[in-house]
Amino acid sequence: MFRTPIILIDDNQEYLDTLNRAFALSGQPCLPIRFDGDDPDNTTGVDHVNANTKHARVIAIDINLREAQNTQDARQLYPTIEKVLEKLNPIGPYYLIFWSKYKELPEEIFNLLSQRSKDVITAPIGWSFLDKTDFSENDINKLKDKLSQVIGEVKVFKLLHEWESRTIHAASDTLSELYRIAASRHDKGWKIDETREKLINLLTHIAHASIGHQNAKDAPNHSIETGLMPILEDNLLSMASELDVARLNNDWKSCLNNLGDRKNLSTLELDDISNLNTFYNVAELNEGFSKLKRGVFVRLSETINTNDQKFKGQFGRSHKALMTEEFLFNNNVGGKINGPSYREKARQATILGWLEIGAACDHAQRKNRLHKYVLAALVPSKYLKLVSDSKTKRTKAHEGIYRSPIFRYKDKNYVLLVSFRYVAGLHENSEVLDIPMFRLKEQIINEIAFAWGNHSIRPGITSFSE
Repeated sequence: MFRTPIILIDDNQEYLDTLNRAFALSGQPCLPIRFDGDDPDNTTGVDHVNANTKHARVIAIDINLREAQNTQDARQLYPTIEKVLEKLNPIGPYYLIFWSKYKELPEEIFNLLSQRSKDVITAPIGWSFLDKTDFSENDINKLKDKLSQVIGEVKVFKLLHEWESRTIHAASDTLSELYRIAASRHDKGWKIDETREKLINLLTHIAHASIGHQNAKDAPNHSIETGLMPILEDNLLSMASELDVARLNNDWKSCLNNLGDRKNLSTLELDDISNLNTFYNVAELNEGFSKLKRGVFVRLSETINTNDQKFKGQFGRSHKALMTEEFLFNNNVGGKINGPSYREKARQATILGWLEIGAACDHAQRKNRLHKYVLAALVPSKYLKLVSDSKTKRTKAHEGIYRSPIFRYKDKNYVLLVSFRYVAGLHENSEVLDIPMFRLKEQIINEIAFAWGNHSIRPGITSFSE
């Protein structure tokens, strides 16, 4: 489904057309929506719209969408606007424009949205008001300039929107370059069928080259995306000209006031740090996600985790002993200060599981094999004093442990501790695998795989001394 960056909403077709033409003059594609307040089944007035609106970047909305109400009471106008925005469900960043003849109402309505709708509508990155009486059908250029002005006032929004546009253009250039190869000139005019067949043949060869013939047949979408990704990345990185780069550098410097100045840069709150780490390193999963994907963390099955005999048979030691030796090692915590139940609560709250760390090339080539997993523990941040020791300055139980940065999962902060002492080759129906919980992204899973490789081949010698 195509994304819609700019959405216009009005119950008056004439005003809707005026706004649409103003944005069109700026080269901005829009989705104009005629608010329908007459259909009793259309509860929000925009239920008839079937479009992807959650990634809208600008929403321009008339304040009085039900002109028949003939009211200037913000409290009566606000519920209609709330329903429309809730239906559109913008996830941001987006800029909100109120479009009306009533100058005194926008701020009051915005305040109502801010106070009453904060839990159901994502906050805009900025907002402004455009007075309908200032613009007319014959003054489209004035409206176009005003729209560009108000949106450009939020520098960080303007720069991020430009970056997003470049990524879209980079994808378009990738397709155009490929099509140029397929649609080579013919002396006797266009040969559409031949061009189409050539394009299909080129894509097939790209798919085969990216992950192999049989694997491409089994996973055609993955093979095409893998094959086109290097060109997309190169197009994005090389898109801006030297003049553009100089201008962008100046714009970013004026936007990010403390860039390069660590002394005056505000420190991040813990939740901000964990959210950023999640953004870069962790992906939540949809239902039915495979246990065999690279980087997936799969909970240890309850049949093993809750059965002492089976657990010891699997790992060679009890649950309590393993948790202490590998993960919750700090024995200086507990006792009189926190009580003897503190460590037990930590063990119960910590989730043991298996992390898939198979080689990227094996996954790309979809080799039939047992998948390589290492044992890992998901430890809530409230128990982190058990996984470090300030006295000895240890931050992990031993050198065979990888400790992740703190991240957020299901609204709680965690660290993931990975033990290279426990490695297993498993298949999807293995008794020890339960459900996939999340997936580690490419950067961090590469780092873990690298750390595992270094740990597994660490050198040692037999020597004697005097």
